[in-house]
Amino acid sequence: MTLLNRRTLLAASGAMALAPAGPAWQHDALAAERGITIAETFDPPGLDPTVNSVDLVSTITENMFETLYAFDAQWQPAPLLASGPAEISADGKTVAIPLRAGVPFHDGSIMGPADVAASIRRWVKLSSRGQLVAPLLQGVDATGNDRVVLHLSRPFPALLTLLAFNSATAIILPRAKAEGAMNGPLTRIADLIGTGPFRIAERRPDQYTRLVRFDKYVPAPFPSSAYAGARKAGSPELDFVPVPNVNTRLQGLLSGEYDVADGLSTDSYAEITRAKNLVPIITKPGGWLLFVMNSRQGPTTNPLIRQAAQAALDNGEIMTAALGSERFFALGSSLFPDWSPYHSDAGAKLYDQKNPEKAKALLKRAGYNGAPFRILTSEQYDYVYKAALVVMQNLQDAGFTVDLKLMDWASVMSRRFDPSIWEAFVTFHGFVPDPSLITILSPAYPGWWDTPAKRAALATLNAAADQAARTAAWNTLQGLLMTEAPTVQLGKYYGLLARQSSITGIPDLPLTPFWAAART
Repeated sequence: MTLLNRRTLLAASGAMALAPAGPAWQHDALAAERGITIAETFDPPGLDPTVNSVDLVSTITENMFETLYAFDAQWQPAPLLASGPAEISADGKTVAIPLRAGVPFHDGSIMGPADVAASIRRWVKLSSRGQLVAPLLQGVDATGNDRVVLHLSRPFPALLTLLAFNSATAIILPRAKAEGAMNGPLTRIADLIGTGPFRIAERRPDQYTRLVRFDKYVPAPFPSSAYAGARKAGSPELDFVPVPNVNTRLQGLLSGEYDVADGLSTDSYAEITRAKNLVPIITKPGGWLLFVMNSRQGPTTNPLIRQAAQAALDNGEIMTAALGSERFFALGSSLFPDWSPYHSDAGAKLYDQKNPEKAKALLKRAGYNGAPFRILTSEQYDYVYKAALVVMQNLQDAGFTVDLKLMDWASVMSRRFDPSIWEAFVTFHGFVPDPSLITILSPAYPGWWDTPAKRAALATLNAAADQAARTAAWNTLQGLLMTEAPTVQLGKYYGLLARQSSITGIPDLPLTPFWAAART
């Protein structure tokens, strides 16, 4: 067996430093007066967080848009644009959401029930998470001046959790903007109108996205708690600059060109801690590093092929190569941490098998003929690329013919929707507190896992009326994830970003919000 060890991967990533970094951000004294400059991993494909579940889109737009609810420090939905808890009828089919009064949009109009109702209808139609609600939603009424009422065909306990999440997000727009974009994403700067502490000022593709403080912003009258409560703009401006090369991001941070650098390699942690001007930020709870396989087309439609790939993987080797120190990762079959009610050991014996002989036997049973096993990946996320290299080696050792397709991350995100060009891709999924928020459970998510057993288990989860029933339903779903192997969890990761010591107000949260970032 040929091993791709940590030293080999470090050499590979060192070569990456020679790659072009793309258009440079010009940092000067005026930039310092403007606000905070954040080096990001790539230029996002768009800035509509309802139709897009790309993490970077959420990271930028959560400073611009707000939702009815947001997660507090206990990962519970707490009011944001709502004025209080939802009022749910005894049969669970009517959900009334009271609204804050006097909340201005960036265009000067005042948020009302008609705006919220139109935004919810758009979210249900276009969002991968909103579509979980779509089959149950019978109507949304704008009632009076202070509430919206959702009518459901049956109780749906995950509704507020879905409304609170900041990916494929239920952003609230002016009614005209929401109704004018019912068939696709918001693409014009003029249509990106929210209620958040920052508004968009300028976007130059491959150069920067500039947000400026919204001076008429009215924060929620609740204490700040994680993503929930009062949001206060800490600086006059946020500039998100795409810097695709991880080493270039680090060097720009060390030199003072950038105030913050996101998506840093864990290999740079020691250098960051040694630098007197820098402070590392490790984001927790951890997300999942995932190996997603194509259930719609090609050899991986055969579950034996997927199970063979699962059996071949050495999760410890993969996560060590990708992230180095255990400071930045954890192994374990459960998608949810020990403190979560959804922690489950279902299918645990199928995790971290590192069994190439079993994989070879499964390939033989499947009649595998050596067809290329194409894996989409990118160097722009350092740990994703390193994980993909070791996955490739594990699969080759088990008899797969692997074709690693290297491209920029935006291309991975777009080309994964074409089932004819790939068998798998390595990606990451930020932490979510509830299974209803896991994107890979949606049949529309690339990979397209949609077996009868999975549909039945997901329906049971979504209909479960209490926590015990939801926990049991998730246990069944995790078991199916392990046995049908549409996606393999490689491990849990913790993100690394760093800031100048003069910058404050950046929490150690996944999908890190920057609205409170300030220069001291």
